[in-house]
Amino acid sequence: MVLRVELDRFPEEVAARLSSRAAYLSRNGVGTVVTACDPDKPLLIVAATRKPVDEARQQLKAAGMEPIDGRWEDRDEVSEQASSHAWIAAVAYRTRELKSGLWVDAYDHQPTPAEIVKRLYEEFRESGELAEVAFEEFMKLAVPTVVVVGPEEIQRYVERNATGEGC
Repeated sequence: MVLRVELDRFPEEVAARLSSRAAYLSRNGVGTVVTACDPDKPLLIVAATRKPVDEARQQLKAAGMEPIDGRWEDRDEVSEQASSHAWIAAVAYRTRELKSGLWVDAYDHQPTPAEIVKRLYEEFRESGELAEVAFEEFMKLAVPTVVVVGPEEIQRYVERNATGEGC
């Protein structure tokens, strides 16, 4: 079971429901997530705030808690976290038409430009969009431009474009 509360209420809820004063803090989006849990109880207490980690840490210390870097997670959150460590790859390429093409993919590791273009080529061959054209010829005709956006850059984009609504 997950109990979500405001950061101001977090220390009181932890004191009332858990035997620990530990509060685990982690950066999330444009703010901080604070979690507390007792492994012997089926309860996870979570607070999300737009405050930076250092500011949330000071607030929790002032409330008598022991802030620790880390995060308790329920099983659903673990699968959500996988997407926060993704690399996004995009390839702009020349097509037979007057407009250019754009292909986008995601990886769980930092891909090389060669790996990305090879994946694009294989996908086009598998889908039938590309006739029997050798890879070298494809490269000459498509003139691909590869861009890779890593997790840190994605995070900066999210922070820059945050609307200020919610956490």
